[in-house]
Amino acid sequence: MNTEIVAKLRQSLTKTSLKDIAQDRRATTEARSAFLLLDCSGSMAEHCEPSRPKITALRELVDSLRAGGLIFTQVIFPGQHWAAEIDNNIYDPCGGTPMHAALEVANIEDAKHAVIISDGMPDDEGATKHAAAELKKKSVKIDVFYVGPYPHPGEKFLRSLATMTGGKFQATTLSTAQKLKLTEGVKTALLTGPKR
Repeated sequence: MNTEIVAKLRQSLTKTSLKDIAQDRRATTEARSAFLLLDCSGSMAEHCEPSRPKITALRELVDSLRAGGLIFTQVIFPGQHWAAEIDNNIYDPCGGTPMHAALEVANIEDAKHAVIISDGMPDDEGATKHAAAELKKKSVKIDVFYVGPYPHPGEKFLRSLATMTGGKFQATTLSTAQKLKLTEGVKTALLTGPKR
């Protein structure tokens, strides 16, 4: 009789374990459909406070998101080899701001939600709006964290980009004083993206 109970117990544990594994895989897949699009253009070498480049602050922000267990797909623009690419590294700032390419990567990779952190204008406003419109057709909202100077045409453009897709816009900085607030804002945006 004890052998029969042990066998039933093992069987029920296995079913629960497989169910748990399947749920974990679904959650991971869903989390990876949240895309974090990071501006790594030349202007990110500018300092957000004395002796602290914006790119350093951006790296720290992303590291803290990952350390907190958050799973997302990271797209950097410009990339090392292409205008935009999926990459877990954040390289030294260089080049322009091919934001349209980052949005196109999110579209091709079937993003369910996109969050942009940028400090300025895209290289091509028309192509960026078009790429955003293509994501909107798939019900993808774009949340934007603008980390550039005020006032600036980039702020106005990025606000309109978020608005046109039904996303949220926040103007902030990458300063140490704003680090916790910005990290929490980005984390919330990535976790609360639309579910399908």
